[in-house]
Amino acid sequence: MKILFLLLAILALFACQAQGQSREIDFKGVPFGASEKEFSTKHPSYRCKEIKEKYFVTGDRHCYTHGLLKRSYQDPKTPGGTFAGVAADIYVNFFDDRLETVSVWFFSKDFYIVFAALSSRYGNPVDFKTRTVTNRMGADFKNTIAIWRRGDVTLTASRYGSSLDKGQVRYTTEWVREEQTRRSNATQEKKAGDL
Repeated sequence: MKILFLLLAILALFACQAQGQSREIDFKGVPFGASEKEFSTKHPSYRCKEIKEKYFVTGDRHCYTHGLLKRSYQDPKTPGGTFAGVAADIYVNFFDDRLETVSVWFFSKDFYIVFAALSSRYGNPVDFKTRTVTNRMGADFKNTIAIWRRGDVTLTASRYGSSLDKGQVRYTTEWVREEQTRRSNATQEKKAGDL
């Protein structure tokens, strides 16, 4: 009887892993490629506006919510300002009225909560690595980076983002990586014309 129970538990575990591995990557129930209107209908607490021209490499418009406060133990500032149950600042970027990138910032102490939620939803990452990050005082920290891919969407979770106190999750599509390169090159050409 114990062997049968153990066998059923193992089969259930593999079934959950297989389900996670085949699940398409979306953002809070909105598929990539959706319009801003579709996103705003599902998430009305997000504020949306045009992106300033100097930042147009990141998109044409974005919707955002701010959940991070100065202290990691406080509740989120705005409704919807959470990701995997933890406080987060979230920026959803649209190119040509299509959802193409999402950046999520959270307190780095919450990384393993976020990682566990992503693994539960999407299965094991396709790539998992650690890199050493050194602060200004010369202390070394291990940055954990996990990557999931489905179709043309890549999801990257990093324990440390641009600083040691903030972690980041970034969703990007293949198309937007090419578009950002094109826009960046166009910006550089425009600047070069001003020499």
